[in-house]
Amino acid sequence: MHEASSPAMLSRIAKVSVTVLMLWLLSRQVDWVELRTTLANFTWWTFVVAIVIQVLVFILGTLRWQFFFRHENLLYTLRDLLRPYFIGVLFNNVLPAATGGDVMRVYYILRKGHSAAIAASPVITERIIGSTVMFGIATSALPFITIKADWLSILSIVIPMIFIGLMICLVLLGWPTAYQVIHRLFKRWKHYRLGRTLLGVINATHRYLGDTPLVLRVVGLSALMQLVQILVFWVLALGIGSNISFIQYTLAIPLILIAASLPISIGGLGVREAAAVTLFVAIGMESSQATAVAILFLPVLILSSLPGLYFFMKTRNHNALLQDAQQDRLIV
Repeated sequence: MHEASSPAMLSRIAKVSVTVLMLWLLSRQVDWVELRTTLANFTWWTFVVAIVIQVLVFILGTLRWQFFFRHENLLYTLRDLLRPYFIGVLFNNVLPAATGGDVMRVYYILRKGHSAAIAASPVITERIIGSTVMFGIATSALPFITIKADWLSILSIVIPMIFIGLMICLVLLGWPTAYQVIHRLFKRWKHYRLGRTLLGVINATHRYLGDTPLVLRVVGLSALMQLVQILVFWVLALGIGSNISFIQYTLAIPLILIAASLPISIGGLGVREAAAVTLFVAIGMESSQATAVAILFLPVLILSSLPGLYFFMKTRNHNALLQDAQQDRLIV
């Protein structure tokens, strides 16, 4: 047990260290007098609106997850899936736990008696499609961005390349000829537990991608989720008096979310704020406004994630559930 927990403990220490370091570096760049003035003039009703919109993002994510179970003819209602989805949101955004929110969602389905492939494939597929849509939106926004910076010149090449790479990945998994090659490759490891799980995930993902109506629904909902997420930041920016056009955020927010998703800090804390301040200043915000929006988004995220805490505490033997999920996380 000690040997198994040591890597998780080291990972947690590293994430805490990165979080503290990033927040310290950010604090040294802040003009606290200007920030206090900006926050003092904040229109607080926009904060409430931002929380409501962020909750809507999570509900849309639950609906996207449900689409895959409909494909499997599993009759999970939206209400059934809201509990595990919000618990996953809580673990992703708030708690410094070794177990991520996706693992908690997968383990919830495993506990219902389904295979690891059925539990993991929807989460993996929605992540790939969601990331593809995110980079697609950022790629589409590039021609309309008026920022003049060397780093944007680099991103204008890197972002479309990543988008194309993700599209190729989806095409290969969905194209029967390419899928057969991938299937034969992973079939060699079917005698191992992890190999069987990966093979099952690949098979399920191939079936999902072969269902055109399902793919269109997931792509459409992923695009809607991204636009609604951008709307959260835009509303907060309106509250502090920024008049930056919505289109400018379509490049900045995907990059912020990508930075926040890197597994190097606690729930993206510190990394997300540093990326937000840098990008918001680049699109024309004043430094104090950019910092204010980055700071205000954190309580929005925490408060909108709190239903997950309620659901987790209401779960019977929730501590045992967490321990079991941590022990079995390698199967997915």
